[in-house]
Amino acid sequence: MLTPVVLIGIAAGALVFVGSLLAVFLLLRQGGSFDRMTQEAVGLPTTLGELKPLLYDELLEKAQKLSARPPPLGADRLLEGRRVCVRDFDASTDVADLFAISCGQPRGGIFRDLRFDADEMIWRHLSHGPFASPAEFKSCYCAEETHARHFVVTDRESKQAVGMLTLGQHSPRNLRIELMDVWLAPAFQGTAALTEVVLLVLKFLFGNGYRRVEWRCDGHNVRARRAAHSLGFTFEGVMRKHRIVKKCNCDTVVFAAINSEWGVVEEHLQHKLHQALQKEEANAQAGAESDNKKTR
Repeated sequence: MLTPVVLIGIAAGALVFVGSLLAVFLLLRQGGSFDRMTQEAVGLPTTLGELKPLLYDELLEKAQKLSARPPPLGADRLLEGRRVCVRDFDASTDVADLFAISCGQPRGGIFRDLRFDADEMIWRHLSHGPFASPAEFKSCYCAEETHARHFVVTDRESKQAVGMLTLGQHSPRNLRIELMDVWLAPAFQGTAALTEVVLLVLKFLFGNGYRRVEWRCDGHNVRARRAAHSLGFTFEGVMRKHRIVKKCNCDTVVFAAINSEWGVVEEHLQHKLHQALQKEEANAQAGAESDNKKTR
């Protein structure tokens, strides 16, 4: 017959066992292990000998025609949104303005006279910058790129440059490209601008036959990681000790959007953009009403 002491011991052991299982479950859940297992299972065969489906001829033909360097939009081409636009980078006219809005010095008008730490707000987690002069900026962004091309983000109404992005790590034969080094002037951070930029660029890329668009960022770049999640990119993993950037270790976090999921991602981005624009319009209206009261 089991004594009370033995029963208490068994009960305590059972509680410890259940508690340990629960702790392991929570650690796996919080660490994203279940998400990674789910993502790994998507589209992967579960039996030996399963044949790979062939791609459409249209995609294969597109892969053969693309150049090694991402193509420009063209002089007459503009990715136009409601708040911002994306166009080709022109070193002869853009360098001075882009340096001016990214060096930390205040500018008036749409930039709201904000003085900021250029390294903290823009350059810290990118592989280049901050720059001491327009000439230094130009030498970086005008260096010969064989698999990348730079673009400028502009305010639709004023036509002024407000940021940049790069399409790089171009793999035309695989219809794969990376959306990288995206930055916006601080006055446009936290607005609808980034959502609209990503929507415009992804729509352009998937419309031109790309199958995969990657978003990679430094593991320490918390804002970029959060942005990738909120913009509909799927987390795929971390490449540990992947690079050395600015004398520091860089663990690269990989996200991606793929063509077969574009419909869902596009709907998500459009909804997110609509909400952001509504919020901005409401804030602008409230600000205008407040100004009117002050002038009475």
